[in-house]
Amino acid sequence: MNTRTIIKGTAIILVLTCFSVPSYAGPEHQYRTSAHEDEMFPRHQQRMNMGRMMHHFSHLDLTDEQTLSIKNLIKDGFEQGKAKRGVMKTLHHQKRTLTKSDIIDEQAIRTLGVEIANIKSDLMIMRLNKRREVEALLDEQQVTKLKAMKAEHEGRRRREEPK
Repeated sequence: MNTRTIIKGTAIILVLTCFSVPSYAGPEHQYRTSAHEDEMFPRHQQRMNMGRMMHHFSHLDLTDEQTLSIKNLIKDGFEQGKAKRGVMKTLHHQKRTLTKSDIIDEQAIRTLGVEIANIKSDLMIMRLNKRREVEALLDEQQVTKLKAMKAEHEGRRRREEPK
């Protein structure tokens, strides 16, 4: 056999092996979200910085009215922060160009750093206010269950931290 035939045969075997092997993360994979969670909060909404909170909501037995109100609050918060995130992105770009230039303008870099920090603080305050508004929509039982889930998450997180 010549070398070309061996290489072609090996390539065909590799391709067939790759496509015939089932993926490791099957439907029973532990990190896969439930169908209810996907239906309630589509994946594109997880970019709205409330991913863990939305995950907890899938276990709270929310009414349809609560679900709709929460979705609207999250969408409104995302839209409100969109402009600030755009400004912050342009400021980061300006800061990057200033740091890569031949002449270092310390005052301009410091000013941009302060502006970025102010926008980050505004976004943090906005997110905290939205979280409070969302928690205000829940009843007492749901709030206690949500706090218990948060405490459990914090406990797991603290145990995993290296000492």
